[in-house]
Amino acid sequence: MVSKPVSFSLVTMEGKVVSTLKVRSAGHTELMNVNNLANGKYQISITTDTEVINKIIDVIR
Repeated sequence: MVSKPVSFSLVTMEGKVVSTLKVRSAGHTELMNVNNLANGKYQISITTDTEVINKIIDVIR
């Protein structure tokens, strides 16, 4: 199995990109630091060369 690069983008509900992360291959756990973000809803976009997955997440402290 050949793993492809994956990009993660965290976007406010207003459309501002607040964090990005690029990894060389899929298939393992990645952590994204959200300590500097305000409470609220954000969209996370996970992008490979063949698909984009968008999910809404809540940052709650």
